[in-house]
Amino acid sequence: MIKEYLEATIVEAEIIEVDFVEEDLITVNFNTIDVIQDRGWVVQTVKDCFVFNEIPTQVTVKRFRANNEYIQNTLQVVINGIKEKHITIHSNTDFSFPIDTVIGDDIEISYIKLG
Repeated sequence: MIKEYLEATIVEAEIIEVDFVEEDLITVNFNTIDVIQDRGWVVQTVKDCFVFNEIPTQVTVKRFRANNEYIQNTLQVVINGIKEKHITIHSNTDFSFPIDTVIGDDIEISYIKLG
């Protein structure tokens, strides 16, 4: 059940597709859209900032690396279909689990890209 609401002002008829997969809050600031003449590329740029269901690169049995730098506190890790809450962040790309992973573990990450 969604308890929050989304307030938006529609400036042009553009379609933005959003899939809500968790109840975590993500804030996106669209203040600059009103001053840009061609808004189509702005929407694409915003969409390109979000990464969903990426398979990270395995560095060790516990440590993994995202393909891009992510904004602090936006990394979500899912292992075998369950959101993992006990991860250690080592940098804007690297994170690790408290236990070893095994061959066959399905690991996916979602995040907002840095810069």
